[in-house]
Amino acid sequence: MTVTFVMAIAVGLTRATENHDAILNGFGLVALVALAPIISILIFGFIYSAKTRRRKRTTILIQS
Repeated sequence: MTVTFVMAIAVGLTRATENHDAILNGFGLVALVALAPIISILIFGFIYSAKTRRRKRTTILIQS
């Protein structure tokens, strides 16, 4: 399901650029579609760990 959205965004971005090299745009599109799920999970992990650290700090401050 992610591939559909990422591919649509990537095709729109490649059409908006002045350089219309099909080989370079195709390679970038494949790389973007392949890496988007991995990057989104990494970002989610960073957000989750930041919220967990903040929650631990507030718990420690409340107990003190």
